[in-house]
Amino acid sequence: MICRVLTFAGRVEPQMLGELQVQLEAHFKALAEARRPAAYPVYAIEHGLSPDAIRSASSAAGSDHVTLGLRPHHWLVWVVLAAEAGYGYDGEEYWPSLENRPAEWRAQYDRQVLRGWFERFQREFGGPVPQGRWAQHFSIIAWPIAGALLPKYLQGHFARHLYAVRYGLSRLVDASAGEIGAFLAEKSDKRSARYEDFLEQVDLTGRIVLALRDEDLKESVPRVLPGTLARIVSDLERRREAGEFLRAARQVLRSARGVASASLSGSRNSPSDPARSTELVHAPRLVARRGEDGRTLLGVQMPDFALAMRKAGIAPKSFERMRTRLFGEAEKWSPGAALLSWSNMDRPLVAFPAPNAPIIEVEAAPANIAPILSPLIVLGERSVWLLRQGEDNAFREVVKGRVRPSQAYLIVTREAVTQDVIHSLSLRPSVAGLDGISAYAFDTPALIPEAYRLALKGLGLGFSLRAFVEPAGLSPVSAPNFDGPSWAAGEEVILRLSADFPTAGFFVTLDGDRCIRIAAADGPIFVALGALPVGRHTLSVSATTRARASAEPGVDTSAAVFDFCVFEPRPWIDVAAERAGFRVLLDPPDASLERVLTGHAAVNIYGPLGGKVSWRVETIDASGHVAGGGALMQVRLPAGRDGFGAALKRLRDYSDAIDASHRVDLVAELDELGRQTLRFPHAVEPLRWNLNSEKRLWRLIDETAHDEEIRATQMDLARPAVRRRASHTDLVNGIELAPPGALFSVTYKGHRYVALASVLSSDRLTAFSDLGLTQDFRPKGSESAEAIVQLIGAIKLWWRARPIGRLAVVRKSQTVVGLENELRRFACGADWSALLDGSNGRPPELERAQAAVGGSPGFGSRMRTTPWGELSWRERQATFWSYARHYGITEDRDLTDQAVTLAFRPWAFRVPAGENAVEILTKLLPARPLIRGAFLARTATSQNGEALAA
Repeated sequence: MICRVLTFAGRVEPQMLGELQVQLEAHFKALAEARRPAAYPVYAIEHGLSPDAIRSASSAAGSDHVTLGLRPHHWLVWVVLAAEAGYGYDGEEYWPSLENRPAEWRAQYDRQVLRGWFERFQREFGGPVPQGRWAQHFSIIAWPIAGALLPKYLQGHFARHLYAVRYGLSRLVDASAGEIGAFLAEKSDKRSARYEDFLEQVDLTGRIVLALRDEDLKESVPRVLPGTLARIVSDLERRREAGEFLRAARQVLRSARGVASASLSGSRNSPSDPARSTELVHAPRLVARRGEDGRTLLGVQMPDFALAMRKAGIAPKSFERMRTRLFGEAEKWSPGAALLSWSNMDRPLVAFPAPNAPIIEVEAAPANIAPILSPLIVLGERSVWLLRQGEDNAFREVVKGRVRPSQAYLIVTREAVTQDVIHSLSLRPSVAGLDGISAYAFDTPALIPEAYRLALKGLGLGFSLRAFVEPAGLSPVSAPNFDGPSWAAGEEVILRLSADFPTAGFFVTLDGDRCIRIAAADGPIFVALGALPVGRHTLSVSATTRARASAEPGVDTSAAVFDFCVFEPRPWIDVAAERAGFRVLLDPPDASLERVLTGHAAVNIYGPLGGKVSWRVETIDASGHVAGGGALMQVRLPAGRDGFGAALKRLRDYSDAIDASHRVDLVAELDELGRQTLRFPHAVEPLRWNLNSEKRLWRLIDETAHDEEIRATQMDLARPAVRRRASHTDLVNGIELAPPGALFSVTYKGHRYVALASVLSSDRLTAFSDLGLTQDFRPKGSESAEAIVQLIGAIKLWWRARPIGRLAVVRKSQTVVGLENELRRFACGADWSALLDGSNGRPPELERAQAAVGGSPGFGSRMRTTPWGELSWRERQATFWSYARHYGITEDRDLTDQAVTLAFRPWAFRVPAGENAVEILTKLLPARPLIRGAFLARTATSQNGEALAA
């Protein structure tokens, strides 16, 4: 390949930019011609310039930009400089890294020109094309960052990720760049929103992996210039941990490259291999364990309901109205979706079903689910159920009803076994504890005589002499999503082959590849399969009989099939957290940090009584490193639902660090029992807000394409219902924010980006008066319908606003409550509304409010006493409508839905297309008993302890 490396050690003056443009054109043209046959892209970061030359070019281009603007004569110089800025991008804000002077690019409306030049680079030299959400939301800076190949702030994430999935990558020896990139995206640990965006560039990330793996091959046409790749590796190795991750990952990838194992390793099936997709879902099977008192505890191994529904294309939401429970359970029904969580689980029986009766009761099963469930919820009826003891000491059903020599068994019957059979088989009666069921335990002899065989036949059982396969040594661990023996990648897979009859040899096949014959031995044969690739594997073993055993009855020479799995080893810190001696759970599991801070999500701790859990917060920067945080406090167990509340108050002291972070980790430690971590990544948007609390400087970070107008509005904390225009340019440059702060909203391409900036009048709070928050919730309009429309709009914005700054979370909640109270005042009347406000620290006067609702007295009583908090939203709407009809308030379902939404969820109040909100409210407001009833129900629900979440 002919390609010059440009050094430009001297200073590049403005008049020399033209010469640099010409030389860069020649450089990239040669590079593109060399890579075009291999379809390798060219990256702008592969410019070959020295650091001094880049600095000089940046200075000269910046001066040229200020005086003459962006000139097309130097377009390639700007592409290179933009890619360099992308490489050094810190994940916070791109444009300052391209600037020589403050705000040179932040408010620049020539950004479209820069993207056009990158598109030209792609057309002329075959550069990469940004993909996914990143390209859609950051349609300008996605180009220089893609051209930068692997920005510094993502290098640590990338090295850790390669290390975590190194064995999975090793099986993709012949995969394309896109397939490798898709694998990386699928195996992401979801710890960084920025890195998640980067992983959507599947072709780009795959090519980086291939370049790192094959660098030592010295290919004639390298995927990435050696100097550029060496730069990336050098930057990675400067970070000790990232360098170690990279070296370990490259070692595994290179060792797997092009190596065809000479052992039994055959085809490399992935866990998602289509060959596995035909796996059958079996019906329920009996399982049993022996209790400490000698009793037999019977249960059922559940089918894989989740797999059955997935194969049928049925989504989990189809189970919303269905209910289910195990036969004989007296407790209340479980949601239908619980059935999916029972997949492959052992569930104890509290009663034994009648013949061919369902072992799982189902109510309100949808028409598309019922026929799929029918064969999966009935236990196959047999005269005798035969269960064999496994390595985990559990007895599991043998479907074919055949025993093998030297094994422990259990039989379960509906009728007692005769004494003759008990004597012939040496059965030991066992107490099953279920009505109408008898159980017997027995051990089969090493040699099965004729009388023993006849006794088995009398029970409807048979016997089998055959080959079998089992793990050698310690039992393998369990892999996620696989119910069978599993080994971590890199571990030696050693299996024990044996048979119940004298063998002449074994024929062994792995994954359908070539068959290997192993000579017979007097004892078991041990086979080492080597380090196999990640995925599902099947070993097929057939035994041939010796001459004296060929006439032995019951000999089964069909192949014994052994399914097992090799899985990607997970990082030790993750596994250790899962196996800690206590648990920290988020309720609901996908709740955001803001919902935790506002009390709409709970942090529950489960552990030993009396234990002290130490809480700390860690803020993570764009590179994945701990940037700040500190200790919160200790909580003694049991903590209860509000156990995190005390730590929550301390957490608000770190609001500035949390606002600036890319991820927040809440870490719980309990002495030698380990640690648990709740992670809250921050999604990164093209428009986002930044507050410098010390300087009270509020800025809008704008990384949009500037291809549409960006409209900005402001709502002061002092007047939270009044909206006014704000200057986009001023916000980008930064404004000094006066206490107590304000809500700011910008709209771009139909998306709204809302934040609340909270600032205090002084750095230290010495009294409540220092909070400096006096609010006037009145809207501009005084006419009720118009005022309510304005209040609904304000509530929607305040609900959506991201709280930033000290006390922002508290002030947001306080503001929303005040706006909702103001809305209630306009909708229900000031005097009646005051009854629900309470006064002088006293609770709301619900009895007086109930008496003044209007309409039938029974309606008000129902509003106050119905447990609304226990109902789903649809059930609330339906119940409210039924009461309104029953008590003669209204027959109009639309009116009742509007009233209950206005009271419980004003932020969700919607107007049908083509309708006018003021006109709709003008029709609703005269139905005052209806509206008052809805607000009484809302207040009564809140008083009963329900947290109403957005």
